[in-house]
Amino acid sequence: MTLSKTVLAKIRELAAELEIVRIGGPSAVQDVLGEIRRLTELETLLCACPVERTTGWAVERLEADNFPNPSAVRDTIVEFLERAPRRFGWFDASRPEPEQRNVVVDVRELVPEPELVESRVYQEVLRPLRLHRHHPIRVLVCEGASLLAWFGGFQPAPATPVQRELLLAIVPALRRRLSIERRIETASLTQAALDAVLERIGAPAFVVSASGRIFELNAQGKALLESQRAEVSASLRAAATGHPPALAFELTPLRMTGVDALWLAILRPRTSDARMAQSIHVAAKRLGLTGRQRQVLERVVRGDSNAAIAGALRISERAVEQHLSAVFDRAAVDSRAALVSLVLLGK
Repeated sequence: MTLSKTVLAKIRELAAELEIVRIGGPSAVQDVLGEIRRLTELETLLCACPVERTTGWAVERLEADNFPNPSAVRDTIVEFLERAPRRFGWFDASRPEPEQRNVVVDVRELVPEPELVESRVYQEVLRPLRLHRHHPIRVLVCEGASLLAWFGGFQPAPATPVQRELLLAIVPALRRRLSIERRIETASLTQAALDAVLERIGAPAFVVSASGRIFELNAQGKALLESQRAEVSASLRAAATGHPPALAFELTPLRMTGVDALWLAILRPRTSDARMAQSIHVAAKRLGLTGRQRQVLERVVRGDSNAAIAGALRISERAVEQHLSAVFDRAAVDSRAALVSLVLLGK
């Protein structure tokens, strides 16, 4: 079935509205939900974004149109999700089945009537909201394997071919919008997590593009870059193009939608514990370290904090600081990052 030019023009208008991002403004999804409902002629329309927490499921956002009591809809869904298992509503919310992603599904056609009536969704959501005689018609809006939203509506009759086609036509714009909003909302958290992970790696680490642009780096990477920028640049280019690098960078591709290819590049002493142990042995011998100083050095290179070192060696944190200060003096460095780079590079 082919939609009319007038309907297609209206869909493009709604899609354009969803493309506009107003920082701090009202939700664009809520703004267009009523228009989508009227266009599809569904009795009600709902866009709910479930998120998994350590304690269970919750609702990140919920937009509803033409429900008699939207607050009751939200409260009922929130209460249900708090106790819901990973799989509810006949799909895996953590990773929806491929055949259910971004397609229109009439739940009454998917699930046998006895199974539907006996389900928790029916008893705890549909019946209390007086939707148990309706057809839940929904799309699991997904980005890749990740669920962005449960999007759809309820009506007494099955979904018509036109309704299915209209819902599918609006899904790409809605998916882009929800994906953008999720990235905006989580950007600061993602950045903080990335910073923490990079610093915990212990070895010099970079997030780089194929052109050599550095997007992120840890303290060890910064120290290495300051001392050997030319070698780092040449080695990263070599590793990215499949050639043997002078510095032993291990590259892991970072797959993200809508951005150029990026890699996590970590300087590995040929990646084995034996190589790292050899580097530490050589550095300790060259610097003339005592046995305890060598133990402290080894754990610093492996990324342990002073507290962790103190616990492992059964000495005080103050003693760790004193040993580390002595190692700094012998190595002529003033930071852990510079010390780690010196050891791993065998300088």
